[in-house]
Amino acid sequence: LFYMSTPAIVGIVQGNGSFLGAWQWNDGGNILELLNRKFIDDKSVSDLLSVGMWSSMWGPRQYKEYLIDTIRNFEGNPDIVNRVKSAQMLDNGVYFIKDYYYEKSPKVYKNVLEALGQDVNYVYVYFPKLHKWKRYTWGDSKEKLRKDNLI
Repeated sequence: LFYMSTPAIVGIVQGNGSFLGAWQWNDGGNILELLNRKFIDDKSVSDLLSVGMWSSMWGPRQYKEYLIDTIRNFEGNPDIVNRVKSAQMLDNGVYFIKDYYYEKSPKVYKNVLEALGQDVNYVYVYFPKLHKWKRYTWGDSKEKLRKDNLI
């Protein structure tokens, strides 16, 4: 059971151009497919952002496999096993481990560029009209952000 510390901010651009984002602290590089499969309407996106901050999230099958591996590999460490067992599930079947050590609410950023300036590897933006997520990194050009109306 190893986490890859690749933090990400997951969020949506608001009507005034600001960006409302929640943090995923671990394994943030590989969630685009899960976001595009499970968070494709206003309600599911709102439910996700209401979590505020979490360590990791998984689809139902991924979580079951992760839990089995955790129990097998860490049976002598009940703190780790219980932390994984305590994962919460959203209405759409996605599991996450809430991160209680940091902010519990989503944060408003001036725009996506400001979110990219945080200590994160990725920013995922939901586009409601497209029902689609896109991933951005600090290395993306401002032109790309302008093209997607993010700055």
